[in-house]
Amino acid sequence: MTSKRNPIAYLWRETNDRWYRIQTNVPSIVRKLLRRETAKVVSRAINDYMYVFRIRYKRPVNARLSFRRLTGCQNLKPPENGVFTADLRYILNNKN
Repeated sequence: MTSKRNPIAYLWRETNDRWYRIQTNVPSIVRKLLRRETAKVVSRAINDYMYVFRIRYKRPVNARLSFRRLTGCQNLKPPENGVFTADLRYILNNKN
């Protein structure tokens, strides 16, 4: 029995740093980030398909733009407590 999980993707900034964290459970986003040399896996969930990556950006604008391109969402939800959220919808393809 497969469980239906809600696709999530979050972006937040570490305290006064150029380092950002991206948390996601979407397989296509995880594959893209694992291919990047600049992204490092800092956490993985044991009982769920969840990854947290650490990545460095020079400016907050670049971080938001990269997150938008990564998730494929043009409209990010307004940040709550400094966390950007992407409104993801699953697209039927052969890699899901």
